[in-house]
Amino acid sequence: MSCILYNIAIEPLGNMLRASNIKGIQVPDLAKRILVTMFADDTLVYLSERDDFRDLEKIIDLFCLASTAKFNTEKQSTYP
Repeated sequence: MSCILYNIAIEPLGNMLRASNIKGIQVPDLAKRILVTMFADDTLVYLSERDDFRDLEKIIDLFCLASTAKFNTEKQSTYP
């Protein structure tokens, strides 16, 4: 798939994340939270200690259902 087509296809996921209640990381003096980075076929979501991972899973599941995309959950990692 071309890069531009992939960007168009993945943008709804970014919109869903930005519209969610997931807090991400707040940095002093930064107007917006750090929530998601997307580059090529890599997506990285930043969760705060207060965020519930199940909220992220629900968003990903809905996106995959609507788009027929599949996430490689074996590469998924969490850090304490």
